[in-house]
Amino acid sequence: MDYSHFKHSKKSPITSMTASASKFDLHGKVALISRSDHAASAYCARLYSARGATVVLAGLDHAHSQLLAQQLAQEGLAIHALPCDALNNAEVEDFMRRIESKFGRLDVLLNCTHIGPAAEAVFNTSDEEYERSMNVHVRACLNMSSHAAKLMSRQQGGSIVNLIAMTGKRPGFQQGVAPIARDTLVSMTHTFSSECAPDLIRVNAVLPGLTDGRFASALVHNTTAFGEQEDNRSRGGGINTLAGTLLYLASDASVYTTGACIAVKAAPLANAGVP
Repeated sequence: MDYSHFKHSKKSPITSMTASASKFDLHGKVALISRSDHAASAYCARLYSARGATVVLAGLDHAHSQLLAQQLAQEGLAIHALPCDALNNAEVEDFMRRIESKFGRLDVLLNCTHIGPAAEAVFNTSDEEYERSMNVHVRACLNMSSHAAKLMSRQQGGSIVNLIAMTGKRPGFQQGVAPIARDTLVSMTHTFSSECAPDLIRVNAVLPGLTDGRFASALVHNTTAFGEQEDNRSRGGGINTLAGTLLYLASDASVYTTGACIAVKAAPLANAGVP
């Protein structure tokens, strides 16, 4: 076969690799992490800050946000904490104005969503449980994403990432209304990605399987459920298993990725059918 018609790059493989690696650099970017009380918040703050981003933690419990920011500051990381009630649309609008005034821009919004499992059949869902789940997964993310998108549109670019439990696409047994709310957020991800594309705003979702956190720890370490394994590939992993995907979506490496729902899952969930 004649390959003479292919044009060879003048760049060496090492030069190309270096150029690609630079796309994962977050220096000069401002990253906002919602739900400072979420298990992933501290890890993501470390991840983004270590790559050069200015990180802002937002949460209703401002005392918790400040404490977390102080703890991370002891590690040499520059983390800011600002109060915000994501369920209050007017407050979120004002919050985004403060972000723009203080930092000049917003490049990344990471919406962390999760509530403890209801452990009940969906047909037993109470009005209170419905409101709680829809508020956490839908209303809060809608408010934050809407006003973040307006800010990002003025600078013509940005990235919104929704962190959604995989049960939004593959519900488990007796998890109540939460999987329905999570699936709604998956749909919201697609809707925002379509409407924000003209302003060069990327909107994607990360759907983790079991992670070794406060809610799923018992399952992760349940050898009866997963079977004895020589390695950890067949079980849920720690929050660090999400690092590559979360960094990719926050960085310029994902400039052509939008509307994606990326599953980060262990072997037993390999056929989960997540798009």
